[in-house]
Amino acid sequence: MKINVNLFAAPLACVLLAAPGFAQFGGMMHGKSMHGKMPQTAASRKVQAQVEKIKSGKNYQCCIRPKCNTCAVTMGSCPCGKHAAMGMPVCTQCKGGWDAGQGVVPGKTTADIKVMKMGGMSGKM
Repeated sequence: MKINVNLFAAPLACVLLAAPGFAQFGGMMHGKSMHGKMPQTAASRKVQAQVEKIKSGKNYQCCIRPKCNTCAVTMGSCPCGKHAAMGMPVCTQCKGGWDAGQGVVPGKTTADIKVMKMGGMSGKM
């Protein structure tokens, strides 16, 4: 079994966990502060920029719009679009997106989308 290790995922996750003001993946939810008018730190701006760079790459095939942050932080790519199309489970943020009406995979409904167990993506891409 070959495991795809992204060089950005582990350092990015460490920064996200250590940076002040981060409640969830940089204290940001799709570019908006989850804490109202809380100012962004330099560290949070750098992390958010790296997350956006990863999300704009060709390996980021997310199944919701706006795209999830979970896969960017944990793996550096997103297989959820492909997984959803094949009836396989998706990450927890994508499942939540489907429940909120943000799913974008043609022919699929919220009922079709299953959530994977934590750690379930490693080696399955």
